[in-house]
Amino acid sequence: MRTTLVLILFCLGGCAPPGSSATTTTPTSQPPAERVVLPDVAVQSLEGKTFSLTGLTRGHVVVVDLWATWCKACEVEHPKLVRLARGYASKKLLVLGIDVGEEREVVESYLGRRDFGYPVFLDPDFALPDALGEKELPLLLVVDTNGGIAHRSDELDERTLAVVRRVLAE
Repeated sequence: MRTTLVLILFCLGGCAPPGSSATTTTPTSQPPAERVVLPDVAVQSLEGKTFSLTGLTRGHVVVVDLWATWCKACEVEHPKLVRLARGYASKKLLVLGIDVGEEREVVESYLGRRDFGYPVFLDPDFALPDALGEKELPLLLVVDTNGGIAHRSDELDERTLAVVRRVLAE
């Protein structure tokens, strides 16, 4: 029941075109001393194994992409994230997709129709967006090597790319 209710709330207000006035995720960037630490939530691989999110990201600069199969704005951001993952792989940037609120079978069916381009994990209970106080998708987090959230945005725009470059240089 909770999953259905939260999914309805995400559908009603949580997926708007990136940069539109309908989104409430205002891009924010933080200097290293003021960064909030990425919550340590459990995520699942498509094979059903459970991982600690901080364990997956520790020691890496990471762009975390929170998305869902029904989110049209997420589809707009996806090709940009694939290019980022491929273009910055040699610079030790990791892009992780976290599907929120959906069952493994739904995500597997969706992924079976496309080359996603970066690793995908599942957060069927909305643990990460709940811990962050976020209610809209897409949500991109730029995370530094210490697990600090350097930037959050609803799109991979020039500002977000500039933060990625800066965090990689830290």
